[in-house]
Amino acid sequence: MAKQIKMSAGEQKFWWESIQNRKTLMKPKHELWRKLYKRYGLEGIDIVGMSDEDIVKISRLYPMVRKIKNGIAFNYPEILVEVEEEGELGPGMEEVLEVAANDGMKRMDMKREIQQGVVDALFCFRPWWKIELANDSANGILSTRDIENFTKFSRVDPFKVFVAPGTLPHNYKTSPNIIEEGETPLQWMIDNPRFEDKKALLKGLSADGPDKTWEDTFGGEDIGQDTDKNDVEDAKNLMKMTTWYEVHDRMSGQRKFFVSGIREPIENIDHPFLEADSKTIKHPITGTEEAIEYTRPANARFIIEGGLPYFTEAYDSSDQFYGTPIAAYEEQIEKLTMESQSRRADNLQRMKRVLLADDRSKEENPNFGTDFKKADDGTIVFVTVPDGKSIRETVVPADFGSPQPDQIQLERDVVAEESNLIQVEARGGRTATEAAINAGPAEVNRAAMQVVPINGYSWGIGAMLDIQADPRYSNEKWLNSLAVPGAVSPDIAVQREWLRVKKRVDIHAASLTPFAAEMERDSTLAFTDRYANDPFFDGKKLRRLAAKAFNFPDVEGLFRTDNNIDAFRSAQFELVNYLLAGQPIPSPVRGEDHQTHFEVQNANAVQNMPQFQQVPPQMQQALLQTLQKHLEETQAMVDEEASGTSGPSAVSKPDSNELQTLTGKVRSNAQGVSNLIQTQSKDQGVI
Repeated sequence: MAKQIKMSAGEQKFWWESIQNRKTLMKPKHELWRKLYKRYGLEGIDIVGMSDEDIVKISRLYPMVRKIKNGIAFNYPEILVEVEEEGELGPGMEEVLEVAANDGMKRMDMKREIQQGVVDALFCFRPWWKIELANDSANGILSTRDIENFTKFSRVDPFKVFVAPGTLPHNYKTSPNIIEEGETPLQWMIDNPRFEDKKALLKGLSADGPDKTWEDTFGGEDIGQDTDKNDVEDAKNLMKMTTWYEVHDRMSGQRKFFVSGIREPIENIDHPFLEADSKTIKHPITGTEEAIEYTRPANARFIIEGGLPYFTEAYDSSDQFYGTPIAAYEEQIEKLTMESQSRRADNLQRMKRVLLADDRSKEENPNFGTDFKKADDGTIVFVTVPDGKSIRETVVPADFGSPQPDQIQLERDVVAEESNLIQVEARGGRTATEAAINAGPAEVNRAAMQVVPINGYSWGIGAMLDIQADPRYSNEKWLNSLAVPGAVSPDIAVQREWLRVKKRVDIHAASLTPFAAEMERDSTLAFTDRYANDPFFDGKKLRRLAAKAFNFPDVEGLFRTDNNIDAFRSAQFELVNYLLAGQPIPSPVRGEDHQTHFEVQNANAVQNMPQFQQVPPQMQQALLQTLQKHLEETQAMVDEEASGTSGPSAVSKPDSNELQTLTGKVRSNAQGVSNLIQTQSKDQGVI
């Protein structure tokens, strides 16, 4: 348990007043956001002169939310990790971290939290996400799947996050601290080991029933959400809900936790995400290592970017930290179209067919009017027409006015303007050129709106890797779980030190949306095909890129492991530099990957090699006989190893460095081998 830091009465007063001040400052913003959410739920809609049941409630906010959320954050993204300092692992570091990043992302269920954040950005200008340890959460003791003490990535209610006044609109990290408000059943807090030494204070609240407000505690005004007070009180009485405030103070490097009804903080500690020095504590008698103690160095830095366990991003720029949300612009469009459509519908109700009838017809037929009102389609209504009159003179419809053409055009203009606001999918076209022109605005809009989910994923994944790199928080069970066949190498687990390398997490934007999947796949395949044989491109990475384009769930499992690759290169080297050069192939080495050698050095594979096909036919048979002899030696080695007998001493298997040297020789000697074959062919009279 972290060491508690004593807080003076003056500091306690400062923080409680800061909480109240920030809630008061945010009240106008919260009122706007609640209004927009009410419109989203088709509530609070008023049209002058019309009753609520007569209003045509056709929402434009609802399809807007669905279109944007699914258009920019539908899928889990493809993660690309660029390592700037490779460390001990070398070139394979990026693949290792990508496996860890993908697994951690899904383990934390980030897609659900990111998608809700997108909705928050539409209604509240900016979303908030938080990263913490699952078992360190104030909302009870939580775990992620079967991994305890793993990182927890969650969306935070924008109504519950408060930055300091004066925070720059484009950079939330300029806030010296962030305050988060929450509500938790009191018993959860009593049972949370995080507040063990304050359990007596928390139990004292239970005797008072529901949560005490600011007014109860300090005599100030309680600022809460605009909800039904009776329902809130019933819930609090039932579960004894307690309001709390968690302060992450970047300036002091501390985490503070306040509970309504208790003046002093129930937690005031060095921030868990500050760097810490470690030392082993030994038993005073036995001298055995008992535990590891962590202390804060004087110049400790935060282990996560920015020093705050929160992240936010906005769609638009503003002169304020919270600008006008997109839903506010859309609300005006919805308001105008809903009123226009409602009045048109009302007019149609008023414009039911009205017939003007000669009252003399009623004298002749008392049921005249009733028959007309009850008539169904296909019914014959008999009318007595007075002498000297035609039926057209007796019964005629009354004409009413129709909606003005300008009203219909106004609705069309407003809907067209809406496309400029939220269009994220391209409209079609009669020609390819027209379709490309129509796709332009959608692509620009989608790219701008994907900034929110892309940056949210990037920050969350990067923070997760940074936290798991810390020995206080890294979960060895999770790290070992990544050492599965096909992930990176079946015999390699991710080491904690590998997570500390200087790196950058990039999100492939197109992978977030299903709309561009087909186009993206075609583009990827065209790219990989073009550069498949280009010596300046990494063939393995190109093949991995092509496989990922098909969203195959276990791409890494398709590729050979590093050991397979070494054996493959060794077998290829033997064919090119020995067999095709007219030299006997070296004897098989005990303990090497014989199966890969069989796959590479069989007769069918060799006969399909371009270098072999250039050899004169009379020489090809001799080469195949030599190859057959080598394969028999390899099989004998396999049998020998299976029986456990010791045969003649063999040359040691080259290590990775030697294999890299061999690979270099293959590349540098390729032209020489080709020239050798050509020379032999000329000698045989083939060329």
